[in-house]
Amino acid sequence: MKKFVFVFLLAGMCLPGLWAQDTGAHHESTSVKENNQQADICRGHRLEGSEVSAPTIGLGEVESHVAAGIQPGMRYKHYKALYDPKTYDRQPGDRYIPAVSSVCSVLIPGLGQMICGEVGRGFAYLGGAAGSLLVGTYGGIAMVFVYPPMADFVLLAGFLGYLALDVCAAVDAVRVAKVKNMYEQDLRRQQLSSTLDVRLQPYVSSLSTATVRTPVAGVSLAVSF
Repeated sequence: MKKFVFVFLLAGMCLPGLWAQDTGAHHESTSVKENNQQADICRGHRLEGSEVSAPTIGLGEVESHVAAGIQPGMRYKHYKALYDPKTYDRQPGDRYIPAVSSVCSVLIPGLGQMICGEVGRGFAYLGGAAGSLLVGTYGGIAMVFVYPPMADFVLLAGFLGYLALDVCAAVDAVRVAKVKNMYEQDLRRQQLSSTLDVRLQPYVSSLSTATVRTPVAGVSLAVSF
């Protein structure tokens, strides 16, 4: 009985030491693995035959939003059909303000187109409005002094023509401002896609310890401009 108690006490004294030693060895092994893992990641060793092609991100997305066939120096009549003004979203750097263009064309038909750089288009509206005013004025003068047949019709037609052209010029000025802004946005995107290169480069490496060889995957980012 005494021998049994002695052995039991001896085992109770030794077990904590053995457990602590085993735990310390386990922590040390884990620490060594983590250190080796960090070292191998920093070195970036690649496994043989594990090369992965590097996809380009950002550039494809930029180019997909650029209208096809545009290039610097195009005239409005060549690219106006490529854009829908309803989808216009104002961005920093847009030169033309649709509301300002519209108000200008209400005051003077064609002025909104002119401030957007479409001088010929603006003069076309201005000339049509001026002609309508002249016709209406002629009809009014004729009614006062001569009153020929159809003078009232000429007066009404002239001023209704002016009103229609004024409204059309205001609406068209908004369209011109939006479309030209959208065209310039695409030019900026096009320039960005040609000067900025963003790449994600996947890689696969291995972590080696005394007894274990573990594959590790990662991604590297490269930006050139």
